[in-house]
Amino acid sequence: MITLSKELIQEIRALEKKGRIEEGTSLGDLTLGSTHFGATSRVYHIKDSDGDYALKLVHPFIVSDCEVGYRRHVLSIEVERHMYHRFFGIGTNGETDRYFSSDSEIPKTIVRCYDGYCGSLLFEYFGETPDTSEPFMGKDSIDPVVMVAYDMLKALHYIHTFTTPDGRDRHIIHRDVKPSNLLISSGSKPFAKLFDFGLAIFEDSEIRYNFDGTQVYGTLPYQSPEQHRCESLLTPATDIFSLGATLYECLVGKANHPYLNDEGGINWSGIANGKFLPITDFVDVPKWLCDLVVSMMHDNPVDRIIAQQGINIVEDNFPAVICDYV
Repeated sequence: MITLSKELIQEIRALEKKGRIEEGTSLGDLTLGSTHFGATSRVYHIKDSDGDYALKLVHPFIVSDCEVGYRRHVLSIEVERHMYHRFFGIGTNGETDRYFSSDSEIPKTIVRCYDGYCGSLLFEYFGETPDTSEPFMGKDSIDPVVMVAYDMLKALHYIHTFTTPDGRDRHIIHRDVKPSNLLISSGSKPFAKLFDFGLAIFEDSEIRYNFDGTQVYGTLPYQSPEQHRCESLLTPATDIFSLGATLYECLVGKANHPYLNDEGGINWSGIANGKFLPITDFVDVPKWLCDLVVSMMHDNPVDRIIAQQGINIVEDNFPAVICDYV
């Protein structure tokens, strides 16, 4: 497995500054593949003789110059430290702290993290994000959407009920559940994984409002109403809403998302009133699946189901998913 080092990170940073990183760029025994750019980081598909990995490099200004971004990054690293039983140093001076304990029992529905060094994280490389430009369903089959629903509910149940190795409850709120933060396997029994905990917070954190004085966190049109309004402390129910909005899009296609207008922009009035058209206006799917999505998208967070309730609904109505999960 790749070991992140000061020298490797410095070499990649230097190539970034020169604009010389292209797909297929070699760094010794490593090969850099495709690149994804985000607001706080860029992620490389990186290969070596052992396999494929995803290398996340946080933008330098996040870990050095931007106080708000730095505090947010510290918090997300703290979340990952507890989830993976490891701590990754994020300083820019070449120093890092690493603490490894026993392997944590991360479910297969969450992307694993292997190593970290100075604002960089090495993750499991896994699949593709679902294409929801059209309904994300097989021909005459709801199986792919049920798979996404079940696996994401499993992932959310894990983080929403997370307990540290020493027995403390440190429930985690992801804050950015959306199609592009799900990865789909392409095997004979496909399954989905949740990744990108860059906005994650602990439920008992002091930073539970969704506005830090500079920006609102999350991604429209998947934000929960309370995220968008910044009017209350966030709870795990915000992730449930975001998953509901994601599943809605998987079923009806992005063009019919209730919080997007005909031009693909944000439908602000739809977000404000929390209204959306019935899924059956667009596609013929079982009532139980429609009801599941609706139960996630109630405007009031206390009216939404919790992840375990969603898991039970899927298992009761689609028992084959349990066999696929094992």
